Amino acid sequence: MGDFEYKGITSDPIKNEKVYCLAPEKAIITVVPEIRNKVLVATDRFLLMGCDGIWECKTNEELIQFIGSELDKNVPLKEILKSLLDTIVATDSSSKNRQDSKS
Repeated sequence: MGDFEYKGITSDPIKNEKVYCLAPEKAIITVVPEIRNKVLVATDRFLLMGCDGIWECKTNEELIQFIGSELDKNVPLKEILKSLLDTIVATDSSSKNRQDSKS
C-alpha cells in the first residue's frame, strides 16, 4: 500500500518484514476507511467511490461536472474513469507538484 513513512511502519532487518509502530487510527495516513451511508434516489445519475487522493485533486463539483458532461455525450464509463484518473494520477512521486497516487 505504500507511504509507509506516514503510517508508522518500519522494516525489521532481522525478520525482513514490516513492523507497525502505531495503531492505524494514530498514523498520519491509515487504511481505516471512512464509511458513509447514502440512500439513492431516482434522480441520482451515478455514485463515485474512490480514495481520498481523488478528492485532494478535484472537488465534488468538479467531479460531478466532468462525469456528468461525459455521460451526456454517451462516453463509455470505462473511458470516463480512465480520462479522469489520467488527469490526477501521479506520474513522478518525487515531483514537487505531484498529484496523489490513486487506486
